[in-house]
Amino acid sequence: MKKLVLGIVLLLALQALSMAARAEEVVSLPGGNAVLNAPKSVVASVILAPGGDRYVDIDSSGPHKQLNAPMVFTRQAYAGLGVASLLIDANVSVPAAVEYLRRFNKPVVLVGMSNGSLKIMEGLGSGPAGIVLWSARLRDVQGQLGDSSGPPILVIANHNDHCKFTDADYVDTFKSWGGSRVRVVWVGGGDPSTPDLCRDHAAPHFMGGHEGQVVSAIASFAKSVR
Repeated sequence: MKKLVLGIVLLLALQALSMAARAEEVVSLPGGNAVLNAPKSVVASVILAPGGDRYVDIDSSGPHKQLNAPMVFTRQAYAGLGVASLLIDANVSVPAAVEYLRRFNKPVVLVGMSNGSLKIMEGLGSGPAGIVLWSARLRDVQGQLGDSSGPPILVIANHNDHCKFTDADYVDTFKSWGGSRVRVVWVGGGDPSTPDLCRDHAAPHFMGGHEGQVVSAIASFAKSVR
């Protein structure tokens, strides 16, 4: 319970810091819209690809679906840590999103949660500085990466995530495959007895109450790569 409270406090603190950032902006990219949140001084940038059907229905007023998904509701928190975030809708071109963020002349990191981890593979040829795999489909991602060379990878996982597509039991295998290229951060949260381990937001897959820890880990990683 103490860790849960600390996680919530951390997220609230990050959101408060983000209030000093520029106003949220909807941008049009090939394939659809995206939501940009950028601090006044950008140190690094991240592309956020959510899970599920990856569709967040972004129009001129922002996203309208998956509002309770952690990647969607934490999108503004990165700005408080000096990191610009670009939340992309399902059909947005990832290479185009990478090119858009290069305007800041800072490292661009691809971040995918669950099914979104497959979406960001579209951007591998665009020269990202790093890749973040959050509750990710590691078996499938490993197949798409092909070999263990390339930009550094951060895996964010929950020991109790036993969704059949993202089972945390595969993390050690993925780490052994990637070697020093792969860093792993273990995060708690969620109820292992939840009936639907892949879609119920109370499941460990979503790391409920620990979203602030996830944001901090991603921001630190993004600022560490070149």
